[in-house]
Amino acid sequence: MRVPVLVIGVFGAAALALALTAASPSGGNGTVEELLAADRAFAQAAAADGLDGWMSFMTADAARMPIFGSDFVAGDAAIRALDGPLLSSAEQLLTWMPESGHLFDDGRHGFTSGTYEVRNRAGGASLDAGRYLTFWRLTEDGWRVAFDTGVARARP
Repeated sequence: MRVPVLVIGVFGAAALALALTAASPSGGNGTVEELLAADRAFAQAAAADGLDGWMSFMTADAARMPIFGSDFVAGDAAIRALDGPLLSSAEQLLTWMPESGHLFDDGRHGFTSGTYEVRNRAGGASLDAGRYLTFWRLTEDGWRVAFDTGVARARP
């Protein structure tokens, strides 16, 4: 059943966010607007540069929970192996748009959520769509992804 996997994943993501927040120094100065702008820039980089654009926004210790319910992966090599086939595809294009964001009290961590879609590049047909959740960390290089996941929309 997919609901327990989703519930476990959401609670796991929340625990990760709390751990990241607790382990970070206070005094961050990020804003929700900057966080949403970072998510839009992340989407543009992935659309323009594929896997390299995607990875340019990941922290070195980033983790991913795959949309289709397999185990979490962490680190550059594992994320490249997981996401490479889609993000390097000549036939498919992943796009997303943030709808909301939240900044934690430390000003250095936050999350964005919104909708994503995978389309066929040639005909534009939608192959998959759903919602995503991305946890961010403010680094010396700007906002970077610490954790990312999504849930596919149910097909009729």
